[in-house]
Amino acid sequence: MRRLIQMIAAGALTLAFSITAMAQEGTKYGKPFKTAKSFAATELVKKMGDKTSMDNVVITGEISQVCQAEGCWMKMKNDAGEDIFVKFKDHAFLIPKDLAGHKAIVNGKAIKKTVSVDELRHLAEDAGKTEQEIAAITEPRVELRVEATGVIID
Repeated sequence: MRRLIQMIAAGALTLAFSITAMAQEGTKYGKPFKTAKSFAATELVKKMGDKTSMDNVVITGEISQVCQAEGCWMKMKNDAGEDIFVKFKDHAFLIPKDLAGHKAIVNGKAIKKTVSVDELRHLAEDAGKTEQEIAAITEPRVELRVEATGVIID
């Protein structure tokens, strides 16, 4: 009887760990990547410092916005100011449009980029901004971006 209880307990523990592992994996898009060296998206500005790019970053954070045209980009919350723009490299994958508020882990290349007025207007249109909001964009802007090769969404 004691052995039976031990076997049931061991099975229950194995099942619990399996369920936890599946929950942590989330839904994967793009290329697989390791999450062991991830850091919070809010730390990316500090880690970038004066650099114009960083290869193979893995950031975690909350999705604040997703492209409403086709799910080809998202923004992640950044307490340091502007949200971090995440574009999916070569449009290799798309994500569902209703993921704002979900947690994400992103792997890719972080860059500081001067974004043209035309691109800013295009992105504003994709985000569902009004014609007045789009017309108000008249200056290019330097922003922090991640060109993602893989994403895991919780």
